[in-house]
Formats: sequence, structure tokens, C-alpha cells
Amino acid sequence: MKPRHGFSILELVVVLAIIAILSKGGSTWLQYQRQQSYAQMLVQHLAIYESALSMYYSEHNGTLSANFTTDTPLKNIADLAPYFPYNFTSANLPISCSFVLSIDTNNIRIVLKDIPKNLTKLVDSFKKLVAKNCYSGRISSALSGNFYQITYVLKDSSTSYL
Repeated sequence: MKPRHGFSILELVVVLAIIAILSKGGSTWLQYQRQQSYAQMLVQHLAIYESALSMYYSEHNGTLSANFTTDTPLKNIADLAPYFPYNFTSANLPISCSFVLSIDTNNIRIVLKDIPKNLTKLVDSFKKLVAKNCYSGRISSALSGNFYQITYVLKDSSTSYL
């Protein structure tokens, strides 16, 4: 009788099934880690915006009424550009979302808009990281359509800023 060489089809199928199971688990873990790193990046951006607002606020004698260069009211994140670190741009955001500054008579809000609905873990991680890092504001999230919106309220008009 001739000795057998190679693998049977059954052995090949079993090996391929094991590889498929391991790759599925690995891709799930990789997706989770990617969303965690996105959340870290968003928290860093939030801290930079909060810091820029704090510098703006202290430089303008505790008011948010005048812009740094044009003496017009502070309206959006771009108006804080002189207070951002060197070579910082909002284009560094890891996903297709944007921070928006909202100032009304009662509150200063930084709103993170247009986070895709499938990034629920990102939203949860972001909220946990903000709570863990002891930021001074209140954070809330809402789902509208296919997108999440996270609102971070920094200041109540009756209290001092930061």
C-alpha cells in the first residue's frame, strides 16, 4: 500500500473554519479598539476646546462678547483659533463628525454632531472618558435619525467659568 501524502478535504475545511472564527474575533476586537482610540481623540479635542474657551474668557475679562481680532461676538469654534495649540486643526478628527460651539444667554455648549448610529460604543466610551477625567461640565447624548449628537455644557451663566 502506498503512503498517503497531503491533507484530506475535511482537514482543510476544519483549518479554514478555525481561521475564520479567529479572524472574526480579531476583527471585532480591532473594531472595539479603533472606537476606543476615536473616543480618546475626541476627548482630547474637547479638552483643547475647553482650554481655548478658558483662555479666551480670562483674556476678555470674564466675558464672551468680543472676538480676539474683530471685536464681534464669539460665534463658533473657528473664532477660538488663536488659542489653539500650534498646528492643531479640527481636520484631525478621526471620523466624519464636527464640534460646534453654541453660546446662548444661559450656557456655553460644545456639541459633537453627526456621529454615525453604528458607533454606539464610541459614544459610550466618550461619555465614560469625560466622566473619568473629571471635566467640569455636564454631558448628554441624543440620537436623531441615523446620527448621534453629544452635548457638553460648560458654563451656566449664574456661575463663574471654569
